[in-house]
Amino acid sequence: MQPRVRFGGSFAKASIIIGCCAFAWPIIAPSVVLGELVFVPSPLMLFGSIMVMGGALLLRGATYFTLDDDKVVVRALLGPIKRTFPYDSLELVDGKLFAITGGTRKRVPVHRSQANTDDWLQLERYLRATSRGDGP
Repeated sequence: MQPRVRFGGSFAKASIIIGCCAFAWPIIAPSVVLGELVFVPSPLMLFGSIMVMGGALLLRGATYFTLDDDKVVVRALLGPIKRTFPYDSLELVDGKLFAITGGTRKRVPVHRSQANTDDWLQLERYLRATSRGDGP
């Protein structure tokens, strides 16, 4: 079975935490200074909302990328857009995936921090097994 890696990971969790802090800061800071609840609209609240929504989208379990027999298919976070990276072999270096075709090494735009941790570990095991010739 070819690996399917879903969105998730530390980047999604960090986005939600940073977004919540950014959204709450314009309310909390003036309220603490003035000693009463104060609502101060701020562009920081818009940024915080976007970060929380982005993190929630990452955590919803959508497919990030899949490995086929001869290509890596990277899917967009939203929408039907897909990018395809053909390969003869794959290499994983420092959390980055490289597709090797005809001696040319091309980085596939995926990273461990945006992937579901369990799926990424399964990908690493799969690539180790196939590089040794053990098969999936």
